[in-house]
Amino acid sequence: WMVPIYALIYPFSTVLFPRLAPYPAPLRGIIYMLLIFAVEYSSGWLLRKLVGECPWESGYRKAKWNVHGLIRLDFAPAWIGASLVFEWTYRVLRGLA
Repeated sequence: WMVPIYALIYPFSTVLFPRLAPYPAPLRGIIYMLLIFAVEYSSGWLLRKLVGECPWESGYRKAKWNVHGLIRLDFAPAWIGASLVFEWTYRVLRGLA
């Protein structure tokens, strides 16, 4: 299930990265993190409704900062950093960096 969910990064990035480029990196990172949380939460919720469970739920439920077992708020800094790395990689591959 994770491959199609993470595959959403590319189509989102081609739309988002150019539009958010004028904003400072910390703000872009926060926006990306919020979008990642939205996709992670909604896809986990949908999987739970369709197949009865969310694959990462059992691991997330044990964490102190989980939200319904679908996202972990303590992952926010990692998602901010990862999204800015994704953005940098996108720019390098497109010859924009």
